[in-house]
Amino acid sequence: MYHPFAEVRGEEEDGEITRIPCAPGTPFGWRVMLGFEDCKQDQERLAEAIPGITAPWGATLIPNHRSMMLTHAVFALAERSLDTLCTLWTTTFIDFIRLIDEEWEMLVGAIGDGHLPQLPEMDDVYSSISPTFSANPDRAKELRNLGPPSQTAEGWATKAWPRFELLIAITTGTFGRVLPKARAFIPFISRAQCLKHQKPSQVRAYIGPDVPVRNVVYASAEGGIGIVYNDRLPNVVQVVTDDYIEFLEITPADEDGELKRMWEVDVGKIYEPVITMRNGLWRYRMADAVQVVGFSPIDGVPLIEYKERRHQLLRVGEVLVSQADILAFVDGVEGINESEFVTWCDDRGPSPTLGFFLEKAPERLSLALETRETILSNIHKQNENLPTASQQCIWERPTIRLLAPGTFREFRQWKGKLSGMGSAQIKVPTILADPKGREFFCPG
Repeated sequence: MYHPFAEVRGEEEDGEITRIPCAPGTPFGWRVMLGFEDCKQDQERLAEAIPGITAPWGATLIPNHRSMMLTHAVFALAERSLDTLCTLWTTTFIDFIRLIDEEWEMLVGAIGDGHLPQLPEMDDVYSSISPTFSANPDRAKELRNLGPPSQTAEGWATKAWPRFELLIAITTGTFGRVLPKARAFIPFISRAQCLKHQKPSQVRAYIGPDVPVRNVVYASAEGGIGIVYNDRLPNVVQVVTDDYIEFLEITPADEDGELKRMWEVDVGKIYEPVITMRNGLWRYRMADAVQVVGFSPIDGVPLIEYKERRHQLLRVGEVLVSQADILAFVDGVEGINESEFVTWCDDRGPSPTLGFFLEKAPERLSLALETRETILSNIHKQNENLPTASQQCIWERPTIRLLAPGTFREFRQWKGKLSGMGSAQIKVPTILADPKGREFFCPG
């Protein structure tokens, strides 16, 4: 919710300077929904409780991403009756849990003695929010007996919060990699049965097999496209009709086809959503590729699944690789296919190849020796241009650099400060084209 201010001077010579709050659409939308849209009253309301949220309003205004997350974490841990965690992305949830693990002793100690940790860049709010935090020695003892997340094999969150029953987070696109792949929907079976034969994903390792992950909405700053169809299928979205939605065909050559109305689309085909706002004045192409997977039996609207961002290509030698190609390359590759990663053109050697930046994690401190060969084999199977290129030594085995835990979290904070947007809405891209981003992950 933190936002910077822009100073604007009036047109007159001695024009008055007006401070205008600047914020991305999502956090400002949350402000409005929670009743805090008047930024001028922030200082008066820092200690105010927000219905349904454990931390007071001032905690949301901490500009340092790490400090903000840890402050929310200590308030959340202190509340034994917590039943829902809501984060923007699935990867934000993983950052949240790993921060709890890293700072476990500090957080539990604070709950025991009632002293709210004073972290970087929270001086402006600390004196207002610290009195709202009180000691709870019994809760601290309970948490110490449980231990940090890394000491629990699976389902730590359900043990830390016995009433925990729902995780809300966006799971589409790259954010779905940290969840297990959805199997075909079969009514009347439990999630435990659905996941029985699957290795727990990063998210499931923390919340267990039965807690649903709800992907609330598929939307952008321009408008809403859809809402989640069923918690068991978090990547399947039901198109909404608040605005006028059309679908532009995407041909196999990734070119534009015909524009179709909602009732004209075909199951299995790939389209780009086009949204016209309800006032009829604004029309936007979403630049996303989605696949129609069915129709709602209730009102007949299309059910869609996000596939990839359009026109995001990585040139490696003479070959252009799309985001969908990259996801196909790592499909089934243990240690990567259900992890957050970044790819880039690694041109440091005699021949350019595909490079991966991948974080180390408690469940993945190293990779199997055959991982690079497996990815190269998948490359040859997926893209007809690549076997020839490989024979000409344009492609070598992919490179994989394992990063220190928390590197992607630091990247989000770094890029958020660089752009002035804050860290909450920063995504780690599948394809890294920005030279500054490459320098962040691979200095020198």
